[in-house]
Amino acid sequence: DPLDVYTIGGVMMVASSSVLLAIARIQLGVAFSANGRAEVLVTTGLYATFRHPIYLFNLLLFLGFILTLKRYDGMFLWLLLLLLQLMRARSEETRLEEAFGHDYIVYKTNTWF
Repeated sequence: DPLDVYTIGGVMMVASSSVLLAIARIQLGVAFSANGRAEVLVTTGLYATFRHPIYLFNLLLFLGFILTLKRYDGMFLWLLLLLLQLMRARSEETRLEEAFGHDYIVYKTNTWF
């Protein structure tokens, strides 16, 4: 059945994650860096709740595709992506703590992932 709960849930995850991913990227603004520079600490918008909304919504987007397409064999790739995102987040947090010290530690204690 094409309109089962997994398909509907997956489509909703893809749609909402896509929008939230775009918002997170826009809110990151000039702080975005492909090479990991830590020049600006963004703590507003989605970043007031999540330290890594781009990673989070990327994971949820991929999971939504798995559910929508019913490609549960893709869970292995999703778990691999999860591991990579966690490693990237840890590395990024180290750089941010070095760059912003106490301000980042306070921010980190008041946010989730």
